[in-house]
Amino acid sequence: MRSRRTEPGTDAPAAQAAPGKLQPTTQLSEAALAYWQALVPTLSAAKLIAGPDVSAFTRYCRNRAKWDEMQELIAGGGDFYSVETASGVVMRQHPAVMIANQLERMLLALEDRFGLNPSERQRIMGARAQTGVTGDLFAPATPRREGDPATPAAPAAEPISGPLGLLN
Repeated sequence: MRSRRTEPGTDAPAAQAAPGKLQPTTQLSEAALAYWQALVPTLSAAKLIAGPDVSAFTRYCRNRAKWDEMQELIAGGGDFYSVETASGVVMRQHPAVMIANQLERMLLALEDRFGLNPSERQRIMGARAQTGVTGDLFAPATPRREGDPATPAAPAAEPISGPLGLLN
C-alpha cells in the first residue's frame, strides 16, 4: 500500500481531494481516522477548518488517538507500579501517565485553535459577529448587509485627546 505522506508544509492530498472535502496529510491509525471523519465535516461546515489547517488537525487526531491509548494503559495497570529494589519495594509512576499529560497539553492547545471547546467556540463566533464578516480567512469575505438584524450597531466614535485617550 502506498503511503500518502507528503513533504512538511504541503497539503497535496487535500488539494487532490474533491472540492470541499479535506483529507489528512499522513496515514492515520483507525482510531485517529475515526476522529478525523467525525469532526472534519462539522468543523468544515462551521468554517473552523480549511485546507491550510489540514496538517495541524491531522496532528490533533493522531495525538487524540494516542492519548486514548495511554488512558487505556493507565486504566488497565493503574497510575503506579511497584518495583523491587535493593532497598525494598518502590512505587513508580507509570510512563503512560507522563505521556498522557504531555499529549493532553498539546490537545488543549489544538482544541482551542479549532474551537473544540465551548468557550473558545463562543469567542470565535463572537469575534465573527463583531467584525460583521462571515466565512473563513481563506475564502472571500461575505460582509453583512446593512439593516440585517444580526449586524451589530456601529459604536459612536469618540474623540481621542492625547495619548491617554487611547487607554479609555
